[in-house]
Amino acid sequence: MENNFHHGHYEIVFYSINPYRRKEFPLKWKIDESNYLKNHKNNFNSVRHVRISSSDSLLSSNHHFPNATELTLENISCNHSDSLINHLKQSISLENVSKLNIMSMKYSFGKVIELLSLIPNINTLEISRIFIDLTQIDQIENSESFQRVSKRTRIRNVIITRINQVEEIQFLFNLCSQIQICQIHRCQNCTASIVRLLTAKNIDIAPNLVSLHIGTDDKSYLYRLDIVIRSGKLINDWNVNLQQNLIHLWK
Repeated sequence: MENNFHHGHYEIVFYSINPYRRKEFPLKWKIDESNYLKNHKNNFNSVRHVRISSSDSLLSSNHHFPNATELTLENISCNHSDSLINHLKQSISLENVSKLNIMSMKYSFGKVIELLSLIPNINTLEISRIFIDLTQIDQIENSESFQRVSKRTRIRNVIITRINQVEEIQFLFNLCSQIQICQIHRCQNCTASIVRLLTAKNIDIAPNLVSLHIGTDDKSYLYRLDIVIRSGKLINDWNVNLQQNLIHLWK
């Protein structure tokens, strides 16, 4: 395999002139203007998963991923959100993306909604947190972009790293109205409220939900739930199981 290299200030960047064959492509650093990779259009046909770890890495690249089906955004700042979305549209065939992972603590959920409106065929959404001003929820839910996503969404699976308030999960389910499977890795002080909300017979917030996983440190609620399980009762027709700090409800 023939290789070339570019020697810049404090860095050496190696690249191969042979076609890229890996399934995942990480964009981690800003590409120098004089770099070979910056000055040539590069089509990575083999790549299925694009992982962007900084805004600068995408904004400075000239890569195209026509067959990518999974997109991960990490450590993305709100300061570059508009430019980032514009570059995504140029770099990735967004209609092919079926899984979106947003693992950034600084990314505005308003921009998440805007991004979802551009990716119509997402089946799985993974996010770290829902950053939203609760006083603005009604205004956001009445916005054109929110209504468009809510009516057209194909999202069936949602994975959330952390939930702090029940209003956050209610907002998410209003947005992703077709959710069937939801996993919450850590629920902070609102586990009981979320279980009541999503399993209530008189509230149709999640009509398609069939499986819910919640990780929690609420020992008091876990104890009460364990009593319900031992009694053989269901929670409004939901089966329930406990494994240490993990609650699993299913139909």
